[in-house]
Amino acid sequence: LKTQNVKPENWYKQYWPESLALTDGNTSISLWSTFKDAKIDNFRGELKAENYNLYTQNKHVAKIITLDAKISGKHNPTGDWIFNMDLNSLETENGLWPSSTYAVSVNPLQNESHKIISIEYDYLKLNDTFPVLSHFITPTKPLIENLTGELINGTVIYNSSESPGNKLHLNTTFQNITPPINNLSTTLTNISGKISGG
Repeated sequence: LKTQNVKPENWYKQYWPESLALTDGNTSISLWSTFKDAKIDNFRGELKAENYNLYTQNKHVAKIITLDAKISGKHNPTGDWIFNMDLNSLETENGLWPSSTYAVSVNPLQNESHKIISIEYDYLKLNDTFPVLSHFITPTKPLIENLTGELINGTVIYNSSESPGNKLHLNTTFQNITPPINNLSTTLTNISGKISGG
């Protein structure tokens, strides 16, 4: 399968939280897949995307200018999916990301309207991702605005069945963190460390 100028919003809606919207862009995909019992069992391919905008609660929080990655996925008998992505390049309005790898598992709970989504990653740029993470921690207001830095070698777990303040759990190393601190004579910069919690 090879296609261009794809609008993939409908592909991921069953896995994507309703409060997030990824819109406006175009995607080109080349896929090779195998089937089992007339359903896709696994796939691998290449993904290129450009000009996507990410919104939370109708507020613009990030823009993907270009993305180039290799992707793969496998459907397990238990009903869950495991997705992998090798990121070749990513440019956002906050700059370039390094090459990195990601693994995403989607596990339906007994109540199939709820799922646990687990993301393992090498690298996340906070300028781009923290507005999204903050939305799950405090949905009605930003936790911290304009936070810069990087998360490395971590795991994010999202459980849609939990209460709004407990849906997200994070275990990660962080580096080069610079929080916006106003009206202080000393500003903290380039903070590094490790955090685990939810």
